[in-house]
Order: sequence, then structure tokens, then C-alpha cells
Amino acid sequence: MPIKQVPIARNDDIYECFPDIVRTKSSALICIYRESDGHVPRTFSHLITRESTDDGKTWGERHLLAESLQEEGVLFEWNCPRIVQMRDGRLLALCDGFPVPPGENGNQRVVHTYFWWSDDGTTWTGPVKTPI
Repeated sequence: MPIKQVPIARNDDIYECFPDIVRTKSSALICIYRESDGHVPRTFSHLITRESTDDGKTWGERHLLAESLQEEGVLFEWNCPRIVQMRDGRLLALCDGFPVPPGENGNQRVVHTYFWWSDDGTTWTGPVKTPI
């Protein structure tokens, strides 16, 4: 049986990348991904979530989890988001991030992993900066 491909998001003016999906205990699918102006972001880097309640046939509106715009020449770059469901049912979104000064690709020594928590996949608390 062939696999039917369904777009989760499609905006040809934005670089949408690094998706991860979790199926919740309530059978919803939650997708997290990064939106930016390119593979190596220069002006913006956002984290987005979307939800499907029909096994991925359709996907809801985008929800902004984290927004990063270039300020004074520096962009905080979100890199590779992931999402998991904990045994207690809470969702954990995590992503590494780091500042990118003008003309640089970022300082890998200042990368940290950030956490967000959700009970329902819609409302989130965070980010919580970790020492990781």
C-alpha cells in the first residue's frame, strides 16, 4: 500500500525545517519545526507547533512557540527542535539555541538546550534554559 504524503506546512517564502512529531495519549499528533529565512538563518528563527486530530490528514494553524528576530545585528538561532511525551502525559519540547553575531556562524561554546512543557499541546511554559 503506498504511503500518502500530506503537507503539514507549506510556505515557499519561508524555510521550514527539522520537523519532529509525537502522538499523544489522546491520539493527537503534534509537530514541531523551525521557520527561518534559510538553512543558516540571518534575520529570523522561530519554533512552530501544529496539531492534527485526524491522524495527520489535516493540520491546524501554526502556533508560535518561540520567536527570534535579529536585534542589533545578533540573531538567536534555534537549531533542531524535538518533541516527546513523558510517561505522565506531559509534552516536552526541546531545542538547542545560540547567538549568532554579524558575519559569524555562531559560537558553539555558548549553545544551550531549552525546554518547554505542555499538558495539552496548545499552551506551553518556557523556555527553560538548561546547563546542557
